[in-house]
Amino acid sequence: MTKQSRVPVVARMIALGLATDETTACELIDRRLVLVQGAIVDNPSRLVALGDSIVVTESERFVSRGGFKLAAALEHFAISLTDRSVLDVGASTGGFTDCALQAGAKIVYSLDVGKTQLHERLQAHPQVVIVDEFNARGLRDSAMKASRGVPPVLEVIVVDVSFISVARLAEGLISSLAPDGDLVVLIKPQFEASKEEADRGAGIIASPEIRSRVVEEVKTAFALSGCDCLGVIESPITGASGNTEFLAHFRMRK
Repeated sequence: MTKQSRVPVVARMIALGLATDETTACELIDRRLVLVQGAIVDNPSRLVALGDSIVVTESERFVSRGGFKLAAALEHFAISLTDRSVLDVGASTGGFTDCALQAGAKIVYSLDVGKTQLHERLQAHPQVVIVDEFNARGLRDSAMKASRGVPPVLEVIVVDVSFISVARLAEGLISSLAPDGDLVVLIKPQFEASKEEADRGAGIIASPEIRSRVVEEVKTAFALSGCDCLGVIESPITGASGNTEFLAHFRMRK
């Protein structure tokens, strides 16, 4: 692409009506609220293509960027969380948990292998049950779930895990899903691809072929455990390092 076909992101924001003037555009960028092609912009001088997607996020809407990912999946797949119980696997600071609450969930079990990571805004929320220091592999163990106050099955499960293949969690996740439940999984190719493939790109999976393959591998893992994939979309926001990620919707096979 030629230099002539690229323009400063600030000018493009003004042209698209995302900012009224240069000062406002720069302030939004300084606050890390501007995404180009799903990645945060930190330089007002950055050049963008005319076809690049530019989004200004709502700074206070969710406690983390993850909330926007789940919100996109709920909207695209037309999944209602109203008055439903939700298990957030890999809750971390709580982007998915926050999104679920705002979408009408009656209760959210925020499960994470770490401890005290949940945003303070959510820690004292009456509809949030914190399940810290719980390895998601333990979801296969009903006694372990019961000991931490996690119900045997839940109506909705949302998943955002790192440093492990989500395909390896398929059995436990599905065993915790109600027969008519919805399962939304964030697929991160950098953790699904082989170590050699990830190392080749310094942790970035740039190959469309590898991305497509790992998505199919995750779908197959869940299919073998009794779930059908109803659809996959590309996440509107990339991972922290710029990796393209995907959101998949599963339901129990009838």
